[in-house]
Amino acid sequence: MTEKVFDIACAVTDVLPFITVFTSQMELGPVDYLSQIVSLLAKLPGGTDKFVPLLLAKVNELQPELVETLCAATQLPPGAFNDPMSPSTRFVYEEEVGRVS
Repeated sequence: MTEKVFDIACAVTDVLPFITVFTSQMELGPVDYLSQIVSLLAKLPGGTDKFVPLLLAKVNELQPELVETLCAATQLPPGAFNDPMSPSTRFVYEEEVGRVS
């Protein structure tokens, strides 16, 4: 279940660079939806430990200005994700995106 929510969050994150992310305060925009998905992801098993750091790393590559907003959605301090991935999580991420540092 957690993986499915993570996949949805990744799909929304992939779209963000190609659309206008700023909306009026009267309507929900893509960042609002992503914030809600991240909040849900953090509540699921393995979400905070594994999937939220992976997602934040992805967001940091595509839209770094959104990391603080998403940390607020998970009620975690922004400094908690300066380097969000443990070595084992970084390996999984690099394997997932096909890059090795």
